[in-house]
Amino acid sequence: MKDKSEPETFAPFKGISYRAPDPTRLNPTRAVEEPLRRSLRADRAKGKAAFLLSGGIDTTAVVALAYQDDPDIVCYTAATDTGNDLEFARSIASHLKVPLIEVPITRDRKTLDRHRAVVSDCLQLIPLNGNFAGVSAIAEQARKDGFEILIDGTGGGEIYGGSMSHQAPIWIAEMERLGRTDRLNELKVWTGERLWASLERQSRSKQFRKTTWRETQVHMLSEWMPRWTMQVEAISDALGVKILCPMLADDVLAYALNDADLFFIGGVPKAPLRNIIRTVLPERIANRSDNQGLRFPMGKFVRHSRSDMLAVIRRNFADIPTWHPAYVTMRLFGSTSDIVRAYAVAVFHEELNNRRRVS
Repeated sequence: MKDKSEPETFAPFKGISYRAPDPTRLNPTRAVEEPLRRSLRADRAKGKAAFLLSGGIDTTAVVALAYQDDPDIVCYTAATDTGNDLEFARSIASHLKVPLIEVPITRDRKTLDRHRAVVSDCLQLIPLNGNFAGVSAIAEQARKDGFEILIDGTGGGEIYGGSMSHQAPIWIAEMERLGRTDRLNELKVWTGERLWASLERQSRSKQFRKTTWRETQVHMLSEWMPRWTMQVEAISDALGVKILCPMLADDVLAYALNDADLFFIGGVPKAPLRNIIRTVLPERIANRSDNQGLRFPMGKFVRHSRSDMLAVIRRNFADIPTWHPAYVTMRLFGSTSDIVRAYAVAVFHEELNNRRRVS
């Protein structure tokens, strides 16, 4: 959801205590591993816990660190038939010899029903996206299997410079301002010529040139991160299993406020997390560089569910004055993102009215 379509539902993170380290004396991996291990141990102590393992670097690092402490773990993954995530999740579980429960994410009404149930419970505008589809389905299954807690890697991308589309161009602009051609060349080797050309072109745009690295990291913590946590907390409350994110502890989040020099170390995004992974898993997994995360075929999902989604939009369209009255255009030509955003707003509006009528 775009900023202008989301209500301000809660304040940014507060209370992060932080002192900038001396980059020449800081061991980045240790600076990440020690607070993350403490946070993870505290979360595991709160009840019968399983792990959400997408196959991406963030959840893999959490699982790797947990495995070092206690190898008796159970993992869940979302089977979406898209991307390479399921293959990596299977490889990780096989190498560690831990159970992996695959939850199929289908293109039927189940995702829409779970979305409405979550919105009805929390009365918040919850985006309908791949992350919601996967996490909500896993949460529902984990609760049925008797787990009280799901531990997730939410926050890793934002904290450790994992966004190649947003953080990387700003980091490039920062390195150019500092004259750090050595660091730029390292990233160029990691990305390859084609992606590097795209990132460098982005970094020269006004949007990225006028923003410092520190500013973008503060924005990540105060704007992006709360949206993800709102969704996770809403799923937790509605579906009856607590989803805990050890990377959201204050002393873990504080890494995001480091100087730019402590990101893309050796040209590699999320280098500290990859070093944690290397302690128990093969290089092929630690070095994964393809498009990661919970891949979900939202276009196919919308085509399959289009009539159901448009019916909800139609029922609420006239009551939402901020929408442009071009429903026919949306019905015929609307993009996937147009329909998904309008549907999320319509569900929220409808559930809010339902609650008012009951009260």
